Amino acid sequence: MYICVCKAVTDSQIQTAIDNGMNTHRELHQCLGVGSGCGKCKRHIRELVNKNNVPFTFTHLHFNEQQTTPSLSGCSVSILIGLCTTYAIL
Repeated sequence: MYICVCKAVTDSQIQTAIDNGMNTHRELHQCLGVGSGCGKCKRHIRELVNKNNVPFTFTHLHFNEQQTTPSLSGCSVSILIGLCTTYAIL
């Protein structure tokens, strides 16, 4: 489906750009030109960016002498949209 009719950019093109590391409207604008015409696509672009950005941060993992797996003490997960699964590689 066309998201930006002024630049003929589809949702799949925007999704591909997001999958390749574009995280902001500004980056998508610079790469694809979206949002530079009439501006009607900006809301849809914001929704796609927000849907794909689930910020999370690790502060640290703790081990005590009797544990074989870490506890996620201090782990902060902020979910804006969707579900987030966090993996720790030991």
